[in-house]
Amino acid sequence: MTCISCFVFGDIVNLLTRPPVVQFMATKPLIFERLFIFEVKCVSKVLQSEHYYEDYFLDSAIQNDTRPNFSSLAQSTAKILRAKGCILRIYNPSNDKLEINSCFGFDINDLPSPLLDSDSGIAGWVFKNRKSCNIANVNTDGRFINHTKLILYNLLSVPILHESRVYGTLTVYDKVNMKGFSKKDLWYLMIAADYVASNVEILFLSRKYQSYYHNSIYAFARAIEAKDTYTVGHSERVATMAVKLGHHMLLPERQIYNLKIAALLHDIGKIGICEDILNKDSRLTPEEYDNIKQHPRIGVKILQPLQMVEEVLAGIHYHHERYDGKGYPAGVQGDQIPLFARIIAVADAFDAITSDRAYKKGSNISTAVQKIEENMNKQFCPIVVNSFLSLIDCDNQQQRLDRLLPS
Repeated sequence: MTCISCFVFGDIVNLLTRPPVVQFMATKPLIFERLFIFEVKCVSKVLQSEHYYEDYFLDSAIQNDTRPNFSSLAQSTAKILRAKGCILRIYNPSNDKLEINSCFGFDINDLPSPLLDSDSGIAGWVFKNRKSCNIANVNTDGRFINHTKLILYNLLSVPILHESRVYGTLTVYDKVNMKGFSKKDLWYLMIAADYVASNVEILFLSRKYQSYYHNSIYAFARAIEAKDTYTVGHSERVATMAVKLGHHMLLPERQIYNLKIAALLHDIGKIGICEDILNKDSRLTPEEYDNIKQHPRIGVKILQPLQMVEEVLAGIHYHHERYDGKGYPAGVQGDQIPLFARIIAVADAFDAITSDRAYKKGSNISTAVQKIEENMNKQFCPIVVNSFLSLIDCDNQQQRLDRLLPS
């Protein structure tokens, strides 16, 4: 679709830039303005067809080391402007370099280094001065550094700006007709740069708010522990085990991320339970037990206003259900219990068995494994338990191997 859009759009550009049409437009400014708006919309549709606003930005916030890639935009930009090549550089503040994010028209082997000093070459000049640069003959400009093994003639470069923030540069090289780039080309390149800037800004903000989100979740988890002094570190340990199980069960990264949140917050509802019950060092009365069984429902009520995804809320709501249907709060059984809840149930039980509580001393890992295995198909899902046993076996093998290897 992109290629067709580019060629159709290129025909529109050719029509509007023919001398007779330009002369006519000079006498009809309103028509020209409407056609220009139409052109901008055409560019927008071409760029939007590349799905730059898809779920990538949420995923990249989850996987913090992931960087946006604009290879489709680089290709579309070069075709729309009828340039031989396009390079998009994003500034990396950690090394003060302009790094190649995407390029089109160049063999990667023809680019000796993806890094460029932020004040070096024309890209560095454009970045530093926040101004566009249109050079008809690069060989006569002392700022130009040819980072390719190709012979280049002209270029057009613009900064990638969002309000007061500059993110990098977008540059096209060698107009096909060899006559250099026009003001109209500059407009189009600036539109493409605006799209890049908007996307990078979204990524920047998503990471920023993701950080706030993470901190809020950990604050919630610690708020639980502040009430229940015997479960300090419990939520994080359950989350660690749940994530290990998720990886072992080959869940996708996005699900593992949500599983971690659900595990961290699985006991958030205990905030609504009386501290005397939570910290009681003797057996609970039936009334007290009925009270504490409400904490999954309370947890969901607390978190619903935050609009968390359904699988996170379900993991919290059903993590005390049993595979045989004798759990709480809903008494569902088997595969009716959401997967997150089945995983958290095993991770939660493992930590509860191995941890010291007010009313008991923690058991060793072997005892915990035995108890969980004995309750397979009763309290716990067999698929999750088998994954848990396999995971423990792998960990034991690794520990034995570590002891054998020289330090």
